[in-house]
Amino acid sequence: MTGTSTIEARAVPGTAALLRFRRNMAEGCRVFGREIRDLLTPDLFSSVVLVIFLALFLPTIARHADDALMLATFIDDDALITMQLDGMTAWPYGNPAQYLGPGGAPGVIPAHWYNINYQELPYYGGLYPDLAFLIWMPLKLAGLPLFPTGPIILRLLAIGFSVCTLLAAYNFARRSFGRTAAMVSLLFLATESQLIFIGTVIHPDSLLFFLMIVSLGVCLRHAADGGTGSLVAIGIAAGLAQGAKMGGPLLVPVTVLAICLGSWRHVQERTAISLIACISRRGAAVFVIALAVFALTTPYAFVDSYFFRVWRAWASTFTSESPISVTTFWDWLSTLRTRLGTGLIAAALLGACLFILRERNRLPLIFAALLGLTIFLYYALFQKFWVQPQYLVICYWVVALSAAYCVQFVVSIVPAFGQGRYQGVVAGGVVLAISLFSLSRLETALVYPIRYAFWREAPNYIVGSWASANLKAVGNPKILIDGPAYFDPSQIRDVYLRGGPVRYEDLLKFLPDYFLLTRYVDNWQAKKIAGPKPGHWDPDLFNIRLYQDLLGGDKDAIDVDTRSTPFASHVASFGWMKVGSGEGAVWDPDGTYLPATVRRVLDEVPLVTRAAYRAWRDVKFDRHVSLFKLDREVFMQSVPVAMQISSARPLASSSAPDAPPDSIILGNDNWRSAKQGLEAVGEYVGFELPFAPAAPKTIVVRWVAWHWCPESIEIEASDDGSAWKSLGIFPVKEPADVASRNQGTNRWEETFTLPVTTPHRFWRIKAHAMKDANYFGLERIRIQ
Repeated sequence: MTGTSTIEARAVPGTAALLRFRRNMAEGCRVFGREIRDLLTPDLFSSVVLVIFLALFLPTIARHADDALMLATFIDDDALITMQLDGMTAWPYGNPAQYLGPGGAPGVIPAHWYNINYQELPYYGGLYPDLAFLIWMPLKLAGLPLFPTGPIILRLLAIGFSVCTLLAAYNFARRSFGRTAAMVSLLFLATESQLIFIGTVIHPDSLLFFLMIVSLGVCLRHAADGGTGSLVAIGIAAGLAQGAKMGGPLLVPVTVLAICLGSWRHVQERTAISLIACISRRGAAVFVIALAVFALTTPYAFVDSYFFRVWRAWASTFTSESPISVTTFWDWLSTLRTRLGTGLIAAALLGACLFILRERNRLPLIFAALLGLTIFLYYALFQKFWVQPQYLVICYWVVALSAAYCVQFVVSIVPAFGQGRYQGVVAGGVVLAISLFSLSRLETALVYPIRYAFWREAPNYIVGSWASANLKAVGNPKILIDGPAYFDPSQIRDVYLRGGPVRYEDLLKFLPDYFLLTRYVDNWQAKKIAGPKPGHWDPDLFNIRLYQDLLGGDKDAIDVDTRSTPFASHVASFGWMKVGSGEGAVWDPDGTYLPATVRRVLDEVPLVTRAAYRAWRDVKFDRHVSLFKLDREVFMQSVPVAMQISSARPLASSSAPDAPPDSIILGNDNWRSAKQGLEAVGEYVGFELPFAPAAPKTIVVRWVAWHWCPESIEIEASDDGSAWKSLGIFPVKEPADVASRNQGTNRWEETFTLPVTTPHRFWRIKAHAMKDANYFGLERIRIQ
């Protein structure tokens, strides 16, 4: 009896705590749900805007989604995220990294992805692909194909959350700033090209934008009531934002501010100790809830190491100095100022001052401004790889919201605008005329859906169509491309994507029949082309010397010139180029070469016609693509002997190695014979020089450790790979460094001078004399 009573007594507190926990979580979910309901309740004005938005973009959701190669031709993330969705339907189910990690190798990735491989690229989070998976998995089981079904689902979600972002932004502004300010800010955001761009492609940013506005709402609720329900709702919103696209850190300042204000309202004894204790407890609770929600949305981040391991590596890349172009805080600030304009920023500053002076509840502006400032500083201080203006959409909205309040104030004090129920309608008309037509925002917004309709006019699509029609007689040509371009896989199968500028070194590595070079109107590449010329064989991953040699000209024109590159002959060009040089000959991006009468007509045509013309122009002439034929023999004659090793094909080694023989070329791993001691005598490893035999003066071996060194090596050469000629036996010198000699912790190189010999294609080194128990191993071979 006594024991039973004790157990019951001990169980009651635990049961009460569990019940209290469940009650708090349920209340938090209700608060979160109410916030979403309030933010997504439309009225007539917002409904009209959103219906127009959907009418513009829903018809194009199936664009360029016939197969994986076509999808990857236009936007990288379209194919990347679709591959994540595809991988989630393979066992173990639900893992977006299924085809991205070490398992994502040819033979594991399904054949419908052709040669596309995104190994070691991060996925943003699990929430966006999770939602798509819930729709796609039943449809897959019903027999629908991945293409175009998968991309359509992902685009529908992105557009749907763009609509949610617009409606949430409108309702947040309406309840905190006023109806007129809400109308103005909605019109601004609905015509913001960066939201339209990122919110109508396959990307989770529109989901993140929506969750950020929801987070503002629940933070304001908690600052006002200090309740447990709103506190839990903050944790839910933060966890979902983290699962959407690593958005948790962006919400830390507004979350901390909300917790501090909520704690001030919650504690009865407002001493420093009690406040600090309350803030700490509540902060810890929000963190735990956010982490739990993130784990629910992205469970495989905790099941395997891929998510955090890859993000750590890429975070280091993004925060380091960019190899493409130097990106600083001032570049981000300049982008923000350019995107918004001086007039809008001035109106926003005036609106902020008016709001602070006129409104009793200043928290909505303070919280919104703090969120916008946090987002800007986060990217401006830490994102040094490039400037991505679409990441700052919430910043644009906050500035527009403050400027809209300024407009609302002006409307309220001018009698001509009327009073009461008609004031907002009249103000909306005024704002529509000022902010849309004068600033050409509506025209810019119309460009995107029309551009999506014109996608088959893009040069990187046309060049593939031209190749299918004109290169059939070649058989199956091997083509190296520098960026996304669509070649029909049923017509031309041997296409290799460099994924960056094609370099002289890449021509040597792939030795293609044709190669494609793309030059853009205005980006980092255009700036580097106009800069100093690097060496032909400079190993920089972004070496653009080949472009400088073949695609000359200035920013207004392209001049294809093969005089300095006899190994390359020009085959075809498409898109933006110099006057008289082929298709598109009367065009450059600024319309300089258009006759004055044509430009005058275009200035006078209706808005939609002008937008359609701009869209067609942007698609057809946003880049220049040129296809060149490579004469391999002429090219190989121009390659320095020392560089030929980079095109070498490894020979099969004489015994099973610890690493493949190609490690001797790449220098990123070690090769070691399976045998050791006297049994390793005669073991060899080597390479073949394709197309051009060489007669090197020296062979340089990079050793791994002294106990992997033979006493001497024999260097052999061959013309056919079967009859080998010895070029001498060379003793291996003991390294002076003790660490290399004893522990093998340092690498060192040894140069072997060869006798005068004729050129040969096949080369190898062979263990000639071995010490007892030693292996034969090395890290790299190169010739000079």
